[in-house]
Amino acid sequence: MAIIPVENPVINPSSFEPQNRLDGISGVMLIHNEAEFLSQVIETWIDAVDELAIAFNNCTDNTPQIIEEYQRKYSDKIRAFHYLHQVYSPNTKEQVESETNDVRSFCYYANFTISKTRYKTCVLINGDHVGIPARLERIYQYLKKNPIQNTALFFSGVNLWKKPNDLRYYVNVKDVALGDGDLAYWTVSPEHIFIKHPNPVWNIIRYQGLELYYVGWIFWHTCYLKKDRGQGNYGTYEGSLSQLREARLKETQLVLLEAKLKEKNKDLQNVSWPRFSLYFDFGSLPDVAGVDSTDEILQQAVEHQQANRLNQAEQAYLQVLETQPDRPEALYGLGIVAQQMGNPQMAQKWWSKALQVKPDSVKIWFSLGNLYQAQGQLKEAEEAYKRSLALAPDAAPIYNNLGYTLQQQQRWEEAIASYQKALELEPNCMEAEANLGNALHAQGKLSQEQLAHYAALNNQLGNSRKTAGDLQTAAIYYRQAIAMQPSLWEAHYNLGVVLQERGELEDAIASYQTALQLDPNHWETYTRLGKIYQAQNNLKEAIAAYRQGLSRINPHYAQAVAAYQPAGIVEEVPVTPPIPQGEVTVGAYQFPAIPPVADPQNPRPFWTVVIPVYNRTHYLLECLTSLLAQWSGEAEMEILVVDNASTPPLFELVNSIGGGVIRYYRHPQNLGALPNHNAGIALSRGQWIHILHDDDCVLPGFYSQLQQSLEGCPDSIGAAFTGFEYFNEKGVVVEKGEVASWFGEQSGIPQNFLRRIGVTCPLQVPAVVIRRAAHERLGGYHPKLDCAPEWELYKRIAVFYDWWYEPGTLARYRVHSHRMTANDLLSGTLAASLRQGLEISESYLPADDFAEITAQARSYNFNYCLARAAIPLKAGNLAGAWRMLQELLKIDRSPQSVAKLFEWLNQDKAAPLRDEIASQLVSMPWNDP
Repeated sequence: MAIIPVENPVINPSSFEPQNRLDGISGVMLIHNEAEFLSQVIETWIDAVDELAIAFNNCTDNTPQIIEEYQRKYSDKIRAFHYLHQVYSPNTKEQVESETNDVRSFCYYANFTISKTRYKTCVLINGDHVGIPARLERIYQYLKKNPIQNTALFFSGVNLWKKPNDLRYYVNVKDVALGDGDLAYWTVSPEHIFIKHPNPVWNIIRYQGLELYYVGWIFWHTCYLKKDRGQGNYGTYEGSLSQLREARLKETQLVLLEAKLKEKNKDLQNVSWPRFSLYFDFGSLPDVAGVDSTDEILQQAVEHQQANRLNQAEQAYLQVLETQPDRPEALYGLGIVAQQMGNPQMAQKWWSKALQVKPDSVKIWFSLGNLYQAQGQLKEAEEAYKRSLALAPDAAPIYNNLGYTLQQQQRWEEAIASYQKALELEPNCMEAEANLGNALHAQGKLSQEQLAHYAALNNQLGNSRKTAGDLQTAAIYYRQAIAMQPSLWEAHYNLGVVLQERGELEDAIASYQTALQLDPNHWETYTRLGKIYQAQNNLKEAIAAYRQGLSRINPHYAQAVAAYQPAGIVEEVPVTPPIPQGEVTVGAYQFPAIPPVADPQNPRPFWTVVIPVYNRTHYLLECLTSLLAQWSGEAEMEILVVDNASTPPLFELVNSIGGGVIRYYRHPQNLGALPNHNAGIALSRGQWIHILHDDDCVLPGFYSQLQQSLEGCPDSIGAAFTGFEYFNEKGVVVEKGEVASWFGEQSGIPQNFLRRIGVTCPLQVPAVVIRRAAHERLGGYHPKLDCAPEWELYKRIAVFYDWWYEPGTLARYRVHSHRMTANDLLSGTLAASLRQGLEISESYLPADDFAEITAQARSYNFNYCLARAAIPLKAGNLAGAWRMLQELLKIDRSPQSVAKLFEWLNQDKAAPLRDEIASQLVSMPWNDP
């Protein structure tokens, strides 16, 4: 389940009724910038609740990413909500004057989250309350057996402190406890939810009318362990709360949290309500666990390693060893990193040291055996595997790898016996079965039927290893499959893929050519061949491969290119015909007019695909082939390549792949990027227009699936979009687009689409098609928006038309260093364009939606740009950072946003920008009064 964006928070009062709730416990978290300890909090509480409802708002750190990660990890328990409204901070004028039914009040925010829980008992958990698992578990088990009714169980936490360069934990004897009246497990009802407290600093749960008990100390409060001692969470608070925190920071008397202190202060907490039957006193506190950052650093190291960020992983593991030099997980992880970096000697060193600390580790012995085997040190590998088996005699994978080591030494009978033992322990062990077959094949003991079976099995295992990133082993499996069954085209193709990824291009070509001899209709083989030839700057062979493949899979294409025979005639480069110019007014702004279709009585295709180009050719063939593979004839689709005065013209390249299908036009002078888009739209005759940039592509079914939904749809639908994915310069998919998480998997007209697209744009250009009639009514792209111009266009259309959503991943948007968006971030242009787009759309938004959309959009885009403000700074582009800062203040000057900006400027990384601000102020003319 994805994070749920909350634009229109509605509270159903019946959700608080006990009869509408299940027996059980719901954890409630209201989070703002709690990244430092949020992981530990979730991990320590997750087993002590039946569900965890997490709401977050206006975060400027990586809190949302942490929540998203844990929602995936605990998808059966965690529901997360991104509350898109501004929430007033406690004790601000706005909060004091707000009503509890104001969606921006903290009470409404909290009660909305509670309304999304399902269980009768709730517990409020803050983002710095690291639970004591043993105590939480006892409470959980007790309440599962003895559900409470009309009751509140209050609890406390210990304020933890540390001193510089000291790993021990301290408490402040003047301020030991947190929680003596606001933290509780309580039974939810319409009367027992958040209310405004007479003291405007606080918003609390109304406990009046409940039986009150105290269960004691159950969590560690890590506020004072934060880098800013928790001050950051109170940055926008005014008055007494800030003063209280300042006083606590100044008046500290720290003593070690040790057994003597615990016993001495056993009854430290004095409470006015009775203790519950489960009570945990201060004296019985366990040693602090689950809080230490070492575990967090270790987890970060593993995450870096899994994401192939090996240098960061290595530094994190070494950081762990600085405080815990014999930590076996860190030693083992360093060995893995060294192996991945291609340094087997260092891997052996780390694992040998790890074995000194933990000699009974099966995992380390097994990894060491695999390392020796890969290095050809077969005797050492055999010894390591046998040491592993002495510790884990029932481990089938170890028997399998030992068998392979014996096989490499030509000890066939021992190898077969080892494989058979592995299969005896784990009958479904594919690796052992395949290796047994390979050993029998080497001895000539397989029938034709068995050869086919084991060839398919090797091919399947090759696929598994390729998916895991183990290309070397994958190639071994594919070659074994080919040796057993040379006619297995999939194995030849898969081997080609692995060889291509390893950079062995000539061998990959040979594999692909063999695969095509066996199956000449496999389109992916042609595309991969074409990409290799392009990488070798052999455009002639690349185009030949693409054309051959397209002719095989698309009879419309084959017929058209066969009929197109220029026969040695040197064709002139087609020049763009004259285009009528005009303007349409929407709101307070003018937009380039799109003229009606000439000769509308003549047949029109359903689609026009417009590909604007200028000089860049690296991805153009890939883009065109993805499109031509779906071309369904000129009666259904026209394809226009509109060249913005490239030097040299791209006509020859385009014509070489699309002659007879694609219409190419070249402007005599460069018009600019957006006027070039508008020219293509103006030249179109299709009923629906698709802009496809030369570095993006469409996936199979894009046009047919959309056409099936859009043919015959009402005229009220002016645009449509599909799911998409991001891919990189190498063509590797790196991330799914946001569309599916926003709109799900059901096709149709999305509800409240304007309120969504009005705040931010989750769409990318290759996934969007627009009815030509909508362009004729509302115009084309605004020519002054240097980046993200499509967002303004999509909002304009959404004001006057419905949109259609077609689920499924049907397009790809390329992320690479040469994309204009990357330069726009560095220069500050992106922030300026977002601000301009907001101003333009505000002139035509409907009156009923104006205030809400404007407030949310300005807040969201302020936060979006602020999160990226460090990018130009890191690149040394101070002018770009300064421009972004100026634009941020134009986007949103609310007190909350200005406070966030000053908080960001106070960070060390923003020091150059602070100096620039000072320089600008000094250089300003000042007139004496």
